[in-house]
This record gives sequence, structure tokens and C-alpha cells, in this order.
Amino acid sequence: MKLHKLNFLDKSWNVLFYPIPIKVDKEAVLRKLKELGIEKEDAVLLTESFTYLEDFLRRELGCIVLVAGGCCRISVPGKLVVLAHGNFYKRLEVRAKTAYLLDPVTLEVCPIELQERKIPVELLRGKWVAVVVCLKSGQAADLEEAERLQEKLARIAASVDIVVFRDNVTEEQLVNLGYDWYVLTCCPRVVDSLELPRVVCAHWLEE
Repeated sequence: MKLHKLNFLDKSWNVLFYPIPIKVDKEAVLRKLKELGIEKEDAVLLTESFTYLEDFLRRELGCIVLVAGGCCRISVPGKLVVLAHGNFYKRLEVRAKTAYLLDPVTLEVCPIELQERKIPVELLRGKWVAVVVCLKSGQAADLEEAERLQEKLARIAASVDIVVFRDNVTEEQLVNLGYDWYVLTCCPRVVDSLELPRVVCAHWLEE
């Protein structure tokens, strides 16, 4: 189990977050997953309280078993079952044929409504575009991906620049840059936290 350092404005604080495992009946969880018809192309996503089930489920089911990280954007070819206790699944962005939440504590199963967002790339034609990269820990910064996206968008946009943030991406900072569109390569939660038009995730763009 990982220890997570929490950063506060008061640097004199030194706090570590230790996710506590929630012990459950793993055989009962396995039976529920089998009832959902899990196959090899399907996936089970574990939140940190249930990571100790990873090897067991992979061995017994032979499917994809994932552990949720800071940026919860999931894409699988088949169905997805999220093992979580509480409202974690509401912060997911999921691409799958079908998706379910299985609470390992109560063994309750409920469907997750998939709301996949798409933005026509044609909307960026002739516009000034910023491809935004965030270097903050947990944002999976990928400059090579940003450069590929810049090259692709340059075919239709008036101008495409890569803008790098060392810390949080804020509305004020984006407004001050003055671009027409902002394409973020970081966690989708960042976009959800911004109340600005024309701010999109890179993977929402479609031809």
C-alpha cells in the first residue's frame, strides 16, 4: 500500500495519507463478479481500499484488473466493474460497453451511466489554441503527446501553442492567456473544476 504526501500551504505541516484496506469476503465478491459475466476483454477497477484483491481476481477471472490512480479516465474494450465503497465512481470518466459499480462491503450492484463527451475538432478551425500541460504530481504530464496534438491541430487552427503549468491550472490564468480554445492533456477533473467555455480535454476531440 502506497503512502501519499499531502501538500499544504503551510509547509511546516508534514502529513502522510495512508489508505486503509477494507476487509471483505473475497469469495463473495468473486461470485458477484461471475454473475455479471466477466470475460477476458472486461475489466475490474479497484479503489485503493481493495487493492489487496488484485492478484486474486486476476488469477480467478483472467480479466483486466486495474488500480485507480489520481486521474481516473478508463477505457476498456468490454464491460467495466468498479469495486468501490461510497461515491468514488462518480468521479470517473469511463469508456466501456457497459459499466457497473459493485460495493464489496454490501455486495450491491448498480449500473453506471456512461456519459462520453465529444467535441468536433472542426470547432477549432481558424482559432487560437493553447494545448495545456500540467506538471503537478498526479496529472500524467506528457510533453510528447502535447507536441503530437499541436502538430495535428496546426492543420486547421490559426495558431497552436503549448502552455505548461507547474502547479494548478486556474480560470484566472487561462483567461489572462487570451486564447480562443484551451485543450487540456491533464486529468478530466481539472476541466470539471473550471467554469469556462471552450476548455476541453484532448481526448474529447473527434474528427
